[in-house]
Amino acid sequence: MLQKFIDIPNEPVVVFFTTNGGATNIWENIVEIINSLDDIELVWTDELSSCGFSIFFNAKCKKRITDNCVGMTHMGVFSSYINPYSIKKPQWGTKVKLMNIKHFFKKEVKFYKKELWMWKSDIKAYKENYDVHFTAKRLRKFISNQK
Repeated sequence: MLQKFIDIPNEPVVVFFTTNGGATNIWENIVEIINSLDDIELVWTDELSSCGFSIFFNAKCKKRITDNCVGMTHMGVFSSYINPYSIKKPQWGTKVKLMNIKHFFKKEVKFYKKELWMWKSDIKAYKENYDVHFTAKRLRKFISNQK
């Protein structure tokens, strides 16, 4: 997917796609590419999940959600997964990685609260490492909250 975004010309374009997620380590690169383009619109169809959710809501462009689209966010999986909200005393070898991951998840939670106005129950489920699902109507509400 990253290569497809790299190849998008800097001219008006509408991108239709669906994803159930994927490589956590590249979604920020895709957002940077989208944000560098002058006139792009993202239209999400069917499924907007995991890192796709992050791409869609962090991109600064026109956005649309189709009626049959469902969304889902959850804690991303890193190369060696650590849930920063459940570890009391990490071993020395995981402390630096834990600090980075914890910073990332705190930033996500802040974004969900301040930008999307996600419900407290959604944030709680996210922190407890559940998949948090949304209807097309809620996804559209998130879009309108960002304006």
